Amino acid sequence: MRNLYFFVLLLLFISWACKEMPIATEPLNQNSTKNFLSLPAQDSKLKAEQIFSVSKIVTGNIGDTIDFHFKYLSSSNSEVAISGNLIIPAGAFEGNMTFDLLFDKNFAFADFYPSPVNFKVPLSLNLIYAGLNLKGIETDNIDFYYLNDNKTLYEIANKKRIIVDKENGSISIIGAEIPHFSRWGVGND
Repeated sequence: MRNLYFFVLLLLFISWACKEMPIATEPLNQNSTKNFLSLPAQDSKLKAEQIFSVSKIVTGNIGDTIDFHFKYLSSSNSEVAISGNLIIPAGAFEGNMTFDLLFDKNFAFADFYPSPVNFKVPLSLNLIYAGLNLKGIETDNIDFYYLNDNKTLYEIANKKRIIVDKENGSISIIGAEIPHFSRWGVGND
């Protein structure tokens, strides 16, 4: 009988330990619907993680802010930083939800989970990419895009402002409306 209890407890532990965690979606073919900006290559001597991530449990009727700041040393020995915040207004959703923000290190995009989720009130994203090499890039066409609900087309996101500082190598997205979770990124046409 003791062996049966042990076996049941073991199965429960294994099922709990193997719960499904969000994973980054595969980068889309850069020749398909959107060309996301390339980020500077990471120094090869450093740990070669492909994403930066942050998670937080938020209560919908209260709201919250998720702050993030990631940085790494590029192969040209300069610092590259991804920073900002996601503002979740009170009443955007019901109950509790774990938010997972996964930022790619090779291209200027992020996958937001859980996906798909549509919000009653749009969230607001402020995002800065710094330490970029924008020389030779047509900055007039740079914008902030998201993968639509059907996951078939990238659309330009509503935002208060986008600032492209070619001289200092930074792109700032101010007040982007996030009505649902999917892939969001900085790209050009």
